[in-house]
Amino acid sequence: MKKLLIAVLLVAVMAVPAFASVQNVKVSGDIKATSVLRSNFDLGAGAANQHQNDVLSYARIRIDADLTDNVSTTIRLLNERAWGDDTTSTTTENVDVDLAYVQLREMLYSPLTVTLGRQEINYGNGFIVSSAGPNNTAVGTLASIADDLSMRGSMDAIKLVFNYDPLTIDMLAAIVDSNSVGFYSQDSTDDVNLYGINANYKLSDKWNTVAEGYFFAKMDRTNEATSSTQRKNDAVYVPGFRVSTNPIKGLNLQGELAWQRGTYQYTGATNSTKREAMGGQFIASYLLPFEKTAKYEPVATYAYTYVSGDKDLTSAGVPGAVYKGWDPMFENVAGGKIYNSLFDLTNVHVNEFSFSAKPVQDITAKLTWTMLALDKKIVGPTWARTLPDGDSVTFGVKDDKRGLGNEVDLDLTYDYTEDVAIGLSAGWYMPGNVFTTANEKTASQILTSMSVAF
Repeated sequence: MKKLLIAVLLVAVMAVPAFASVQNVKVSGDIKATSVLRSNFDLGAGAANQHQNDVLSYARIRIDADLTDNVSTTIRLLNERAWGDDTTSTTTENVDVDLAYVQLREMLYSPLTVTLGRQEINYGNGFIVSSAGPNNTAVGTLASIADDLSMRGSMDAIKLVFNYDPLTIDMLAAIVDSNSVGFYSQDSTDDVNLYGINANYKLSDKWNTVAEGYFFAKMDRTNEATSSTQRKNDAVYVPGFRVSTNPIKGLNLQGELAWQRGTYQYTGATNSTKREAMGGQFIASYLLPFEKTAKYEPVATYAYTYVSGDKDLTSAGVPGAVYKGWDPMFENVAGGKIYNSLFDLTNVHVNEFSFSAKPVQDITAKLTWTMLALDKKIVGPTWARTLPDGDSVTFGVKDDKRGLGNEVDLDLTYDYTEDVAIGLSAGWYMPGNVFTTANEKTASQILTSMSVAF
């Protein structure tokens, strides 16, 4: 026993130099429970998931440690699952590493900050790149329940930030999906990677104008491992810019425009074809200036989103064919909406009108009406989609219509205390004339939640 004690003490002494000194440690986190009631997400097509009644639980704990004035680390652990779903403990009881990064400030020289590891990333309004996106797809436990409601929101990346105030330049490289890992012939050729540079400039005008230019590239080599002819079969290059300004008190205007170039592989094709797509956003938000209503903080917002579509999805191998469908990239635009969980952000015009206010103290109410229309008509007679629980559904569609539908959403948030929030979100999606009579049922959802932050 004495020898064992001495050995333990020796190991402890030897391990002491391996620990970095810590100036400050902060522990925080949040717990959230969400009730999910969903109906007719198959729009009447007869899939298994016509109705859903579940309660989801989320638990996160975060540790931030400052090692020196210029070195800090962050770790956040996440567990998300459905209540009572403990029979498949290999997935539902997982605790995932959602954040794990080190940040080095003033590295090499003062303007440079380097962040290395699993981190949150977001540019602009999340139209092109957000680590939470594509926000209608999740990997893990909720992928078989309600993948669009996952709280996962990070990427494995290295980010360099050069701060030349008022100009900030970000350089980014991320491995989104490594696929094969280890000593395999395809190990270095089947990854999905993201690269980018983003320049943000704050103009010194009275309108607080911000101008942003960027270039992102997504390299998807997933299929290269199965065919030597499919080299770089899916490459997306995205140059674009965004402007935000406040021309009058209470009014914010934002505009963003982007293009996509590169290559695209049609389903079943041997070789890739040329890609040419376009997308944009316009957002106007106005805090109404009337003195009598100021205490209610009324805000009216209009948002328009356009992403191009392709009129011909069967041009595999046709010489000179050009694919014009927008790739959703890593968007985070309409999380929580029904249409967002049913459809990808491509080939669509989205017009959204919303009004929010605080009718009483600590309660915020928001009413949103969204109109959706296809950019290019769908080649019918069917359209295969995947529901939020992973089930497949085939919609009947008309190839001479473009009306995708309308959605109405009501969101209520009650700030019970500074740390406790209670929420209610109710939505109804009414299919448009692009669907056949077999798919005309209104999809609905009611989400109630309570969250506690500490």
